[in-house]
Amino acid sequence: MEADIGSIVEREELQAQPDAINPFVNDCASRWTTLSKLRIGAGAVLLMPLRIVGMLSMMCVFEGILQVALLGVPRNDIETRARNSSDKKDDGDGANKLRMKPAKSPFTGWRASLLDVARRMVRGFLFTLGVTKFTTKGTLAHPTCAPILVCAPHSTPIDIFVVLYTCFGSFVSAASNTKYPLVGTGLRALQCILVEREAGSSKRAALDEIIRRARAAGSPGATLPHLIMFPEGTTSNRKCLLEFKHGAFAAGMPVQPVLLRYLFQDVDFAWVDDAPSIYMLLLGQLSAWRCEVEVEFLEPVTPSAAELQAPALFAERVRTAMANALEIPKSKYSVDDMLMMKSAMRLGLPAESGMVEFWQLKQKLNVDLNSLKKLMADFAAMDKNADGSISLEEFSQFLGLPITDRVRRLFAMYDVNRTGAFHFREYIIAMMLVTSPDMNEQHIEQGFKFLDVTGSGRLTRENFVSMFSMVLARAGVDVEEGQNKANAVFDFALQVCDIQGGENGESPTINYDQFKLALGNKPQFANLLTDVLREVQSEKQLAETLI
Repeated sequence: MEADIGSIVEREELQAQPDAINPFVNDCASRWTTLSKLRIGAGAVLLMPLRIVGMLSMMCVFEGILQVALLGVPRNDIETRARNSSDKKDDGDGANKLRMKPAKSPFTGWRASLLDVARRMVRGFLFTLGVTKFTTKGTLAHPTCAPILVCAPHSTPIDIFVVLYTCFGSFVSAASNTKYPLVGTGLRALQCILVEREAGSSKRAALDEIIRRARAAGSPGATLPHLIMFPEGTTSNRKCLLEFKHGAFAAGMPVQPVLLRYLFQDVDFAWVDDAPSIYMLLLGQLSAWRCEVEVEFLEPVTPSAAELQAPALFAERVRTAMANALEIPKSKYSVDDMLMMKSAMRLGLPAESGMVEFWQLKQKLNVDLNSLKKLMADFAAMDKNADGSISLEEFSQFLGLPITDRVRRLFAMYDVNRTGAFHFREYIIAMMLVTSPDMNEQHIEQGFKFLDVTGSGRLTRENFVSMFSMVLARAGVDVEEGQNKANAVFDFALQVCDIQGGENGESPTINYDQFKLALGNKPQFANLLTDVLREVQSEKQLAETLI
């Protein structure tokens, strides 16, 4: 396909070798030796029963302390919740806005003392979860100096308790979590920001509250607690640092990086998608003889003037500092890659197919997660053997065309590395850069004029089938099969554009905009049409030179 130099350079940058480290894999079981299995078995018999009893007892004590601390406090005074449903109001233009109800004030007096007792007891709770050694390094800054703590790498379900033991602060959590015993009580006691995820504007509302809370906590004389955030947005295996989301940095306030380090003996408690189930990980953790945790507070980081205008720059500077201190690489993967992994597995594709470095694609190609999920569904339809790659044979079968030089040229648009197959990331880049509607506007217009033999500005079925079957014939399809495929494409266009027959029983027709919409949903056929038109044009120019 024709493309400008800028697009070619951009494509070469995007085709660079992806990260070698997969942060969403926990392969600890593959490293178990006979001695490891013996230790786990002995721990399951001798340690796990005692730890389960201790853990349940601690949970009951926690619930009791927190309930006492909340006695007499109205729920509305301690919840910061994104409201929809009954809190919706029409603002005059018919739009429903999502509002945040700010928490009134932090707990003081005897309530604060009770919560501090609960915080100190977290160490005992961690001990029942198998944490045998807990150390801290550095100094926790006062909230007025650094109102936000950014914690990474986020890897285990116990990260929340590890951080809470060192600092009793507030989190951002789904409002639905308040229905669970102990968890709901804890979220209210910590005055967390509760977000109702079903609300369309919940992310924006949560971000607004994060900014408000951070600025309030960072103001002189404020008594609000820290706001604790995990900017990666999901858990990883701690082998690299994921891309940071920008919510923690949007307030333009100083942040304090908090490093979380774990030393597991046999069972790595990293909770990722490609890992043993959470129940198996928990059983392994409860059977562990040794688990060491270290929390390190780095110096607070203040945004520069440029970073105040661009939170992404601030987030990246903090991420770089944390990666250097942890001595691990920065990854191009993000929480969105984890979501794409789940989509891939649901479609029967290998999990690795979803590892597309979404953050980079979003910045370079301006794509969103829903668009990529739609492309993945199309990719899965082509991938007949579900191995995560498309061969020339699978590509031709998807098009319903025999393997000809023309089909090979189309296939080469996707297989830019000339490996004989292309993967999902290559497919995305080709679809967005090479077969994008904006890039093919002129070609689609030429194709419409080529098919519109009457010049009426509308395509009838008869004219479309006649001309498009000729296009397919040039691609190696016999006449009868070409007519059947052309009819199928015309029916697809009618379906996409929701076109019915005329009022007097007239046959439906397609205008240019509808034609463009249909080809946008079948870009491979748009490429085929463009290739044929280029050949026809070349033949026409050759004939003119001979006359």
